[in-house]
This record gives sequence, structure tokens and C-alpha cells, in this order.
Amino acid sequence: MSGTPRSATGLLLALFASAAFSAAWVAANSGKAVHVDDTFFLYWARTISPLPGESPVVTINWDRFEEPLASQTQHYMPGWAMLLSTARRAVGEDPRLLHWLQWPFATMFLVGAFMLARTFGAPPWATLLLCAVNPAFLLPTASLMADMPAMGLAIFGLAVWHAAPGIAGRISAGLLIALGAWMKQSVLVLYPLLLFDPGVRVTRRPQDWIIAALSLALAGYYPNVPPRGADNGSILGHVAWIVQSTWKWPLTGAKLSYLLATAGAVLLTPVATVFALAARRSPAPGDRVKAVLAAVVCIPVLARLGLWKKLLAPGVNLAGVPGTANDLWFYAAIALLLAWAWYALRPRREGGSAHLGLWLLLNAAGFLFATWTPAVRHLIPALPPLVMLYLSDLRRNCGERAYRAGVGAAAIAGLWLSLSLAHADGTFAEWAKVAARRGAEVSAARKLPLITTGSWGLRYYVEKAGGTVLGRASDPLARGAILLLPRLTDHRILPDALRRRSRTIEVLACPYSRQWPFLLPARTLPPERMVAAFHGGHLWFPYAFSRAPFEEISVIVVAPASTRRRNR
Repeated sequence: MSGTPRSATGLLLALFASAAFSAAWVAANSGKAVHVDDTFFLYWARTISPLPGESPVVTINWDRFEEPLASQTQHYMPGWAMLLSTARRAVGEDPRLLHWLQWPFATMFLVGAFMLARTFGAPPWATLLLCAVNPAFLLPTASLMADMPAMGLAIFGLAVWHAAPGIAGRISAGLLIALGAWMKQSVLVLYPLLLFDPGVRVTRRPQDWIIAALSLALAGYYPNVPPRGADNGSILGHVAWIVQSTWKWPLTGAKLSYLLATAGAVLLTPVATVFALAARRSPAPGDRVKAVLAAVVCIPVLARLGLWKKLLAPGVNLAGVPGTANDLWFYAAIALLLAWAWYALRPRREGGSAHLGLWLLLNAAGFLFATWTPAVRHLIPALPPLVMLYLSDLRRNCGERAYRAGVGAAAIAGLWLSLSLAHADGTFAEWAKVAARRGAEVSAARKLPLITTGSWGLRYYVEKAGGTVLGRASDPLARGAILLLPRLTDHRILPDALRRRSRTIEVLACPYSRQWPFLLPARTLPPERMVAAFHGGHLWFPYAFSRAPFEEISVIVVAPASTRRRNR
């Protein structure tokens, strides 16, 4: 019992540090413009509970000119949209205030990682540090997406489950994880962990099975909220969707390469992995060299030959396999990750490494078979176990000086990448506001309606400026219009009838800002062409490094139909 006061003091300090760090980050990003799925959840919240003068959102234009909002909400738990709708009724739709909803969940995520590190014998403060500076934590926390609320509740709930094995602790943990699943269904992959202790022995306590089952049942209950209601709101409906998506092997195969690249380049940076390998006291140097050489040779050769593209994604229109100097970062990252995993994930009796390995396996399976697209934000659940395994491996096999150097390298590399990605993310989001404001000025000067084909943040800010989104592809825009047409983030093609009456008068190019000259700018790669830094979406690698413009938005004058003017 003598260790209890120290343990409680450490937990309070971790809570204070996590809350302070999360608050500082949220405050620094509270003015960031909304974009990507931020607007999806805002539109859903508006549909659940419109404010005076608002109308429910019926259609969106994420993939097509018009598609029902309900088609995008059917596989998501509505908890985050419900929370946003409640906050909007209290403070209005001010993103500077709504961003603060992320703060308690980010704090819970870090505290939960700290508690789990103590459970699994990993250094708790180093675990908190490396989770806190990682892009997989920082970038979703700076958004209005559901990922961090879901994982904050779930990771903290998982920590409570292991720290408080009594009935009250189990019930509290089950409720937390179920609420996390209400925020987003990615939490469901963690449920099997409730049935294993840190030594990966199946629990024999009937109450554990009962509470876990009740929590899972609660997680699968959808409240009856617009636009869909409760008709498809069941865990069985979601499981059926997972099974259906499992058969889409070409996409699953493409996600395998993305999983490796992201785990290597984002969750465990190459510079940190070098320390984990080079500073090891064992095994024999010859074995280490062979493992590294095998990974370095195999991964680039497979990628350059396009074997993954040919074998895992036949008939799918993927990007050409990267092979430029820009992509060497990711080849090295995959090679080092595999070399490190050769040693770190070997079965061990001590600590909770087997349980953490199971955790990673479940997350990999969930990413491959239960997510609809490759994206870094789907890998947030893998961050705590990967960090804990990395730190435990360093602590076990390296001297104290090498251990500290490895932690420092991982922290510096993670923070550097996070700041670069956050800058790209914020700049890209802000450009939608700039373009919408410019479009409104031209619209007022020419007395023409403001229209956009853009989705996400561009649609959001055009509507805030009094404009609308182009509806059906056959819309003739008979009165004419000022049309904002994004080049990178627009999946729609204007009909020829509109193009013949269109004339580009200005191209707004969003440059890479020079405010951060010491950062190597990172953003996502084509052909998915989503520059949002944390969203991901590329089928081969998560990020590219470039100072090219983030986006180009054309300001187009569409002449009235009666004039029949052609664009020359």
C-alpha cells in the first residue's frame, strides 16, 4: 500500500499535464477554419436540431452533385453530432467555441494512455509525451471530427477497466466505451480486449463477460435522430456493412500498403526507429543487419515493380507507385518499422507486450476490413499500444543514455511532423474562407448569384457568404452565376452546356505560407488530392513533402443562358 499515494499523485499530475497541454493546443487551433468532415458533422448537427431560421440539410455534394445526407450518416454513431447540436443551441455555430468540445476528450485520451502504460509496464510519462506530440493525436484534436471524442472515451474506459477490476469499475468502463462507440464506430474494434488480461489470458469472471456484452449492446443502440432515425440503427446493421466491405479485397489490399507506410512514417518515425535498432544490446549485430537489409531491399523493390498494385488491386484505378526521392522517407520508414517489429513484437513473458500485440492486430484488422478508405485518422487507436511497445523495447534492450536519446528523437520528430501537418491543414482550411469572401465580392459587383461546385469547407463558407452549391449536374444556371471551381478537391465535372458559357476571370492559388520556414511542409498525395494534412486518403503513402500551392480555385463568370456566349 505504500505505493498508493505516489501512484495517486502521479495520476493527478498526469491529469493536470494532459489537461494543460490539450487546452493549449485547442486554444492555438480554435480559430482554424472548418473543412473536410468538420462540415459533415456540423450539417448533421444542424439537421438534428436547426437553429431559428435554419433548415435541415437534406443533400450534400461530397461525391456527387446531389446525394442524401442520410447516405453518409448510416454507418456512424450519432453521439458527436448530438453533442454538437446541443452546443450549437447554447453558443451558436461559432467554431472558436465548438473546438473546445475536443478538450475533455483529448485530456481523457492522454490520461488513459498514461494509466494503460502503468498497467502494461511501459514508462508512463514517456508514453504520455509521445502520444501528445504525435500527429495522430494533435491533428484530430484540432478538428471538429468525432475521432478524438470516440477514442478519448474508449481509451480512458479501457484504462479504467484494467485499473478498477471491481463491479463498479467495470460498469463505469463499459459505459465509457459504449459512449465512445456512440461517437464513432471505430471503437468497436477494442471490445475483444475487455475479455483478456494483460497476459492475454481469457477472463473467467462471468461478470466481465456480462458487462462487456451489455456495453456492446449499448454501443449498438442508435438514438432516433434525423436524418435517418432508428431504422438502421443497430449493431447488426453495422456488422453487416463490415462483412460486406470485407469482400472488397482490392481496396483492402491497397490499405495494407498504406497501413505500413502510416505506421512507419507517422506513428513511429524513422529517426526514432534508428535509435531503437542501432542502440540495442542484443541480438547479435549480424542478425540485426540482415533484418534491416531484407526490409530495405524488399519494400522498395516491391513498390517499384508495382507488385502491390498488380496483385492486390487489379482493375482499380490507383496512382502509379511512387519512386521519386520524395518517397524515400516512406520506403525507409516501412523498412525500419519491419526491422524493429522483428524484435519488439516477439513473444515475451514479462509485461503486457502480448496484450499490446493483440491490440495492434485488432486495429490492423479493423483498419483493413472495417473502414471505408485509407486515412491516418482511422489509426488513432493504434497509437497507444505502438508507443508503449516502442518504449518498452527501448527500456528493455538499450542503455539509459540510448533510451533517453530514443525518446527525445521520437518526441522531436513527432512534434516536427505534427507542426508541419497542422500548418498545412490550417492553411488549406483557411483558403476556403478566402475564396468564398473573394467570390462574394465579385458576385456583388456583377450582381450575379454566387455558386460553387466545391464540397467540405468551400461549400460551408460559400453558404455563409450567401451563396449556394451547384445542385444537379443538369442545372442550367439560366440567370448566370459567379462560379467557384476548385481544381484539387472537386470530384465533379461541369456539363459542356455550362462550360461553353463560362469564362475564367481569376485563379486563386493558395501558396504554402512562409511563416514556418523551418518546417518541411507535408500534405496528402494525389490522386485523392485531399490536402487536409490529417485526413489522409492516398492508397500508397500518407504524405508528400512539397511547397507547391495547396489549392487553386477558379473564379468563373457563367453568362446568362440567353446570351449564349462561349468561353474563348
